[in-house]
Amino acid sequence: MFADEIKIVDRALKKYLPKDNSVLSKAMRYSIFAGGKRFRPSLMLLTTKMLRGKIADVLPAACSVEMIHTFTLIHDDLPCMDNSDLRRGKPTCHKKYGEAIALLAGDGLNTLAFKIISDNCPPKRSVEVVSELSAALLEVVEGQVLDLEAGAGSVSQLKKIHLKKTASLIRASVKIAAILANAKRKEINSLSKYGEEMGLAFQIADDILDFASTPEILGKPTGSDSENQKSTYPLFLGVDEAKKLSQVHCKRAAALLKQFGRKAERLRETAYFSVRRLI
Repeated sequence: MFADEIKIVDRALKKYLPKDNSVLSKAMRYSIFAGGKRFRPSLMLLTTKMLRGKIADVLPAACSVEMIHTFTLIHDDLPCMDNSDLRRGKPTCHKKYGEAIALLAGDGLNTLAFKIISDNCPPKRSVEVVSELSAALLEVVEGQVLDLEAGAGSVSQLKKIHLKKTASLIRASVKIAAILANAKRKEINSLSKYGEEMGLAFQIADDILDFASTPEILGKPTGSDSENQKSTYPLFLGVDEAKKLSQVHCKRAAALLKQFGRKAERLRETAYFSVRRLI
């Protein structure tokens, strides 16, 4: 779906990542190029194109967002968190390089992400971009804590966790792209809500896939949520109702693009990406 965008992002990531042969640099590159969908940076490029902004202005931030996302995955896979051995069909970073290096590789990606923004984003916008991305990352951390502490006892509590753990970074991705494309405040607000709705749809789909897919299809162990006694949408609602809820959020996301007309067609298609993964 994002073939052209992935090529652009991957070229830029290779430019920004350290090129030395230290174990830390190898672990950082290994995790970044382990087969990710590049969903968030591709979304940023599509948003920029729709708003007729400059790809060169948003690309450093798009790479930073992907580094932040990968950092959260590395830490999420650690034994003290979800204790996952596979990610995207490959050994997780800590299985490949050990827990200490994996922890530091995540730290390295997190730090490098903000350096890239400060060094390469337009000066007038870099402070706002850093503020948005750091706020989203804090929400991700808060969501992980909520998930670890008690999980969710209801659908409303589960939504609160996923708004922080998943939707916050997707929302920030779209918002940052809009900011860098000099969008109007009304446009930025609509696109932020679009990202949030799509983030919820994406997470519900992930819950369903963990519940009903296979390791061969998903590229990582399935059933881990049940093994870790995590509350999920399929557990609360059943698979069919969870699918319907994912579709509801996709439709809400698409509706928020109405003001952009035909220019938003790619973003509308992306809104239904999560649901199509379930077919």
